[in-house]
Amino acid sequence: MTTPMRIKDRLFDLAWPVSYASYLYWVVKLRIKDLPGPLTLNFGCGQDRSRRVPGMLNLDGNPLCRPDMYLDFRRRLPFRNQTVSLIFSCHVLEHFYIYEVESILREWHRVLIPGGGARIVVPSLENAVDFYIRKDFQRNIAPSEDFSSVPAYAGRSTGRCFVGLMLDWDQHKCMFDFGFMAECLEDAGFRDVQQREYLDSQWFQREELARLEHSPGYSIYIEATK
Repeated sequence: MTTPMRIKDRLFDLAWPVSYASYLYWVVKLRIKDLPGPLTLNFGCGQDRSRRVPGMLNLDGNPLCRPDMYLDFRRRLPFRNQTVSLIFSCHVLEHFYIYEVESILREWHRVLIPGGGARIVVPSLENAVDFYIRKDFQRNIAPSEDFSSVPAYAGRSTGRCFVGLMLDWDQHKCMFDFGFMAECLEDAGFRDVQQREYLDSQWFQREELARLEHSPGYSIYIEATK
Protein backbone atom coordinates (compact mmCIF):
# COMPACT_ATOMS: atom_id res chain seq x y z
CA MET A 1 0.00 0.00 0.00
CA THR A 2 1.31 3.43 -0.98
CA THR A 3 0.63 5.96 1.76
CA PRO A 4 0.28 9.72 1.19
CA MET A 5 3.62 10.26 2.94
CA ARG A 6 5.39 7.81 0.63
CA ILE A 7 3.94 9.71 -2.31
CA LYS A 8 5.13 12.98 -0.75
CA ASP A 9 8.63 11.56 -0.24
CA ARG A 10 8.71 10.41 -3.84
CA LEU A 11 7.64 13.84 -5.08
CA PHE A 12 10.42 15.50 -3.06
CA ASP A 13 12.92 13.05 -4.58
CA LEU A 14 11.68 13.80 -8.09
CA ALA A 15 11.96 17.53 -7.43
CA TRP A 16 15.72 17.34 -6.80
CA PRO A 17 16.62 19.14 -10.08
CA VAL A 18 14.53 22.13 -8.99
CA SER A 19 15.93 22.21 -5.46
CA TYR A 20 19.46 21.76 -6.83
CA ALA A 21 18.94 24.66 -9.22
CA SER A 22 17.81 26.77 -6.26
CA TYR A 23 20.91 25.69 -4.35
CA LEU A 24 23.21 26.67 -7.23
CA TYR A 25 21.44 30.02 -7.56
CA TRP A 26 22.11 30.81 -3.91
CA VAL A 27 25.69 29.56 -4.06
CA VAL A 28 26.44 31.96 -6.91
CA LYS A 29 24.50 34.83 -5.33
CA LEU A 30 26.26 34.45 -1.99
CA ARG A 31 29.65 34.28 -3.70
CA ILE A 32 28.93 37.56 -5.48
CA LYS A 33 27.61 39.32 -2.40
CA ASP A 34 27.05 38.02 1.11
CA LEU A 35 23.71 38.67 2.76
CA PRO A 36 23.84 41.37 5.45
CA GLY A 37 24.76 39.68 8.71
CA PRO A 38 24.70 38.36 11.23
CA LEU A 39 22.53 35.67 9.67
CA THR A 40 19.84 33.93 11.70
CA LEU A 41 18.18 30.98 9.94
CA ASN A 42 14.62 29.79 10.48
CA PHE A 43 15.16 26.21 9.38
CA GLY A 44 11.80 24.88 8.18
CA CYS A 45 9.67 28.03 8.33
CA GLY A 46 6.43 26.42 7.15
CA GLN A 47 3.45 28.06 5.48
CA ASP A 48 2.17 30.18 8.38
CA ARG A 49 3.73 33.57 7.69
CA SER A 50 2.47 34.93 11.01
CA ARG A 51 5.00 32.63 12.70
CA ARG A 52 7.95 34.28 10.98
CA VAL A 53 10.18 36.84 12.68
CA PRO A 54 11.54 39.91 10.84
CA GLY A 55 15.26 39.70 10.32
CA MET A 56 15.39 35.91 10.13
CA LEU A 57 16.16 34.13 6.86
CA ASN A 58 13.36 31.64 6.25
CA LEU A 59 14.32 28.28 4.73
CA ASP A 60 12.00 25.44 3.73
CA GLY A 61 12.03 22.32 1.59
CA ASN A 62 8.53 23.05 0.26
CA PRO A 63 8.36 25.85 -2.32
CA LEU A 64 4.63 26.25 -1.63
CA CYS A 65 5.61 27.74 1.74
CA ARG A 66 7.18 30.64 -0.18
CA PRO A 67 10.37 30.70 1.89
CA ASP A 68 13.24 33.11 1.37
CA MET A 69 15.30 30.08 0.33
CA TYR A 70 13.90 26.87 -1.13
CA LEU A 71 16.39 24.11 -0.31
CA ASP A 72 16.56 20.36 0.11
CA PHE A 73 17.79 20.11 3.70
CA ARG A 74 19.24 16.66 3.04
CA ARG A 75 21.93 18.24 0.89
CA ARG A 76 24.66 20.83 1.39
CA LEU A 77 23.64 24.34 2.41
CA PRO A 78 24.70 27.22 0.12
CA PHE A 79 26.33 29.21 2.92
CA ARG A 80 30.08 29.46 3.26
CA ASN A 81 31.84 28.19 6.35
CA GLN A 82 31.26 30.23 9.52
CA THR A 83 28.81 32.76 8.07
CA VAL A 84 25.71 32.07 10.20
CA SER A 85 25.21 33.26 13.78
CA LEU A 86 22.09 31.37 14.90
CA ILE A 87 19.83 28.59 13.67
CA PHE A 88 16.26 27.96 14.84
CA SER A 89 14.31 24.81 14.01
CA CYS A 90 10.87 23.84 15.33
CA HIS A 91 9.33 20.42 14.66
CA VAL A 92 11.46 19.77 11.59
CA LEU A 93 14.22 17.26 12.38
CA GLU A 94 11.80 14.47 13.31
CA HIS A 95 10.72 14.41 9.65
CA PHE A 96 14.11 13.02 8.59
CA TYR A 97 15.81 9.65 8.95
CA ILE A 98 18.56 9.56 11.58
CA TYR A 99 21.39 9.54 9.02
CA GLU A 100 19.83 12.62 7.44
CA VAL A 101 19.57 14.33 10.84
CA GLU A 102 23.24 13.64 11.47
CA SER A 103 24.14 15.14 8.08
CA ILE A 104 21.95 18.21 8.70
CA LEU A 105 23.57 18.88 12.08
CA ARG A 106 27.05 18.60 10.57
CA GLU A 107 26.04 21.20 7.99
CA TRP A 108 24.74 23.49 10.74
CA HIS A 109 28.05 23.15 12.55
CA ARG A 110 29.94 23.96 9.34
CA VAL A 111 28.09 27.20 8.58
CA LEU A 112 27.86 28.51 12.16
CA ILE A 113 30.45 30.94 13.44
CA PRO A 114 32.49 29.90 16.50
CA GLY A 115 30.28 30.61 19.48
CA GLY A 116 27.16 30.53 17.30
CA GLY A 117 24.25 28.41 18.38
CA ALA A 118 21.27 26.29 17.41
CA ARG A 119 17.89 26.04 19.12
CA ILE A 120 15.95 22.88 18.33
CA VAL A 121 12.34 22.05 19.18
CA VAL A 122 11.10 18.50 18.55
CA PRO A 123 8.34 16.30 19.95
CA SER A 124 9.49 14.92 23.31
CA LEU A 125 9.73 11.15 23.56
CA GLU A 126 10.11 11.51 27.34
CA ASN A 127 6.85 13.44 27.65
CA ALA A 128 5.01 11.08 25.32
CA VAL A 129 6.09 8.02 27.34
CA ASP A 130 4.94 9.78 30.52
CA PHE A 131 1.57 10.60 28.91
CA TYR A 132 1.28 6.98 27.75
CA ILE A 133 1.97 5.56 31.21
CA ARG A 134 -0.54 7.94 32.81
CA LYS A 135 -2.97 7.53 29.88
CA ASP A 136 -3.39 11.30 29.88
CA PHE A 137 -2.88 12.65 26.37
CA GLN A 138 -5.97 14.89 26.33
CA ARG A 139 -4.92 17.17 29.19
CA ASN A 140 -1.34 17.54 27.99
CA ILE A 141 -1.70 17.74 24.21
CA ALA A 142 -4.98 19.48 23.53
CA PRO A 143 -6.37 20.79 26.82
CA SER A 144 -8.56 23.45 25.19
CA GLU A 145 -10.12 21.32 22.45
CA ASP A 146 -11.72 17.99 21.77
CA PHE A 147 -8.73 15.67 21.54
CA SER A 148 -10.61 13.25 19.32
CA SER A 149 -10.94 16.02 16.73
CA VAL A 150 -7.18 16.13 16.12
CA PRO A 151 -6.83 13.66 13.20
CA ALA A 152 -3.24 12.58 13.89
CA TYR A 153 -4.00 11.74 17.51
CA ALA A 154 -7.62 10.59 17.38
CA GLY A 155 -8.23 7.07 18.58
CA ARG A 156 -9.84 4.96 21.25
CA SER A 157 -6.57 3.56 22.59
CA THR A 158 -3.63 5.18 24.37
CA GLY A 159 -1.29 3.37 21.98
CA ARG A 160 -2.91 4.98 18.97
CA CYS A 161 -2.55 8.39 20.59
CA PHE A 162 1.12 7.69 21.29
CA VAL A 163 1.80 6.69 17.68
CA GLY A 164 -0.14 9.69 16.43
CA LEU A 165 1.88 12.07 18.57
CA MET A 166 5.37 10.70 18.03
CA LEU A 167 5.16 9.41 14.46
CA ASP A 168 2.32 11.59 13.15
CA TRP A 169 1.42 8.32 11.51
CA ASP A 170 3.86 8.20 8.59
CA GLN A 171 5.24 11.75 8.65
CA HIS A 172 7.86 11.45 11.42
CA LYS A 173 10.89 9.23 10.94
CA CYS A 174 12.71 9.80 14.26
CA MET A 175 11.83 10.15 17.94
CA PHE A 176 14.02 12.15 20.30
CA ASP A 177 14.56 12.52 23.99
CA PHE A 178 17.14 14.95 25.32
CA GLY A 179 19.88 12.34 25.57
CA PHE A 180 19.48 11.17 21.98
CA MET A 181 19.43 14.70 20.56
CA ALA A 182 22.41 15.68 22.71
CA GLU A 183 24.33 12.66 21.38
CA CYS A 184 23.57 13.68 17.78
CA LEU A 185 24.63 17.27 18.42
CA GLU A 186 27.85 16.29 20.17
CA ASP A 187 28.71 13.85 17.38
CA ALA A 188 28.27 16.73 14.92
CA GLY A 189 30.78 18.82 16.90
CA PHE A 190 28.50 20.92 19.11
CA ARG A 191 29.24 21.60 22.78
CA ASP A 192 27.37 22.91 25.83
CA VAL A 193 24.14 21.11 24.90
CA GLN A 194 21.37 22.30 27.21
CA GLN A 195 17.74 21.43 27.76
CA ARG A 196 15.77 24.67 27.96
CA GLU A 197 12.16 25.60 28.64
CA TYR A 198 9.43 27.00 26.42
CA LEU A 199 10.23 30.63 25.51
CA ASP A 200 13.51 30.46 27.46
CA SER A 201 16.68 30.97 25.42
CA GLN A 202 20.19 32.28 25.77
CA TRP A 203 19.99 33.81 22.29
CA PHE A 204 16.41 34.44 21.15
CA GLN A 205 14.02 36.99 22.62
CA ARG A 206 10.88 35.73 24.35
CA GLU A 207 8.70 37.68 21.91
CA GLU A 208 10.42 36.00 18.97
CA LEU A 209 9.96 32.52 20.39
CA ALA A 210 6.28 33.20 21.12
CA ARG A 211 5.78 33.48 17.35
CA LEU A 212 8.09 30.63 16.37
CA GLU A 213 7.50 27.81 18.83
CA HIS A 214 4.76 25.27 19.35
CA SER A 215 2.97 25.53 22.67
CA PRO A 216 4.47 23.56 25.56
CA GLY A 217 3.32 20.13 26.64
CA TYR A 218 4.67 17.73 24.07
CA SER A 219 7.90 19.40 22.89
CA ILE A 220 11.48 19.38 24.12
CA TYR A 221 13.62 22.52 23.75
CA ILE A 222 17.36 22.13 23.23
CA GLU A 223 20.19 24.59 22.59
CA ALA A 224 23.79 23.87 21.60
CA THR A 225 26.85 25.97 20.85
CA LYS A 226 29.52 25.59 18.20
